[in-house]
Amino acid sequence: MTERVVVVGGTSGIGLATAERLVEGGREVVVVGREPRTEELSVCVVDGS
Repeated sequence: MTERVVVVGGTSGIGLATAERLVEGGREVVVVGREPRTEELSVCVVDGS
């Protein structure tokens, strides 16, 4: 089973780097943040692209 993780504040900086590492480690990641591009970013991070 794939672990699911929510990263709060993941639209930039340490939060984004954390989300990327979690995806590389095979986890399913949802990114939450204040930036308007959060939805686009979360799709990219989850897909690993």
